Amino acid sequence: MRVSLLVILLFCFSPLLYNQQLVWQKEIIADKLYVDPLEKVYTVKGSVVDKYSAKGAFIQTYNNLAYGDIHSLDTRNALQTMVFYKDQQQIVMLDNMLGETNQIDLSESFEWIDLACLSNRDDSFWFYSSIDQSIIKVNDQLNTQLKTKNIAQLLSVDLSPTQLIEYNETLYLWDEENGLFLFDLFGNFKKKIPLKDKKKVQITEKGVVFNTETNIDLFNTQTFDYSNLFKESVLLIDFWVSKGSIYLLNKEKLIKYER
Repeated sequence: MRVSLLVILLFCFSPLLYNQQLVWQKEIIADKLYVDPLEKVYTVKGSVVDKYSAKGAFIQTYNNLAYGDIHSLDTRNALQTMVFYKDQQQIVMLDNMLGETNQIDLSESFEWIDLACLSNRDDSFWFYSSIDQSIIKVNDQLNTQLKTKNIAQLLSVDLSPTQLIEYNETLYLWDEENGLFLFDLFGNFKKKIPLKDKKKVQITEKGVVFNTETNIDLFNTQTFDYSNLFKESVLLIDFWVSKGSIYLLNKEKLIKYER
């Protein structure tokens, strides 16, 4: 009786959970998940990047043992993927078949970089450095185009951000303890969204998508409402929401659903 009641409650109050259709699933062990605008899928395990088609077919592997574990990818340009090796302070640029096109040594120009992402508008990079808690924009020659003042002092917070994302006309700095900080493309602070205790955020046209242990939820930045996009029965390691698809990574599988 309790199980039946739970099913009824979920059906009544969480209809989005029943709008997902399983497309494919693959047995994959990975730590991170990314998807590019052409729906190509990238998984990261240590120093290894595996790329798959939108249908789950394997395409290519990239592995540069010289730089150790990968900290993050930026896959928002389908023809140009950025690989950031935080521990070695290196960036490697890859083409659409995961061939290296450029290697950039950050240690030659900066004392330390914690976070890195591509600029959507030009051949530039955004960096965050914990040394002086500033956001830096540089061109492809690592010449500084702008640098903010100490953000922690300006906002009176103790920052430990884990994600840096440029989306449309805004730069997002995600800190699990303090929330999501928004800046314009000149490095000026715009506002703070007080999301806390979330593992990862993804910025979409509908708002901020984030995950808890088994849920993927949406925070609408216009209405300030929360809604559930997906509920999984097992612990989620990572996720990606892309167009009408939801990709889930757990400890055993990579799964694609469509709405």
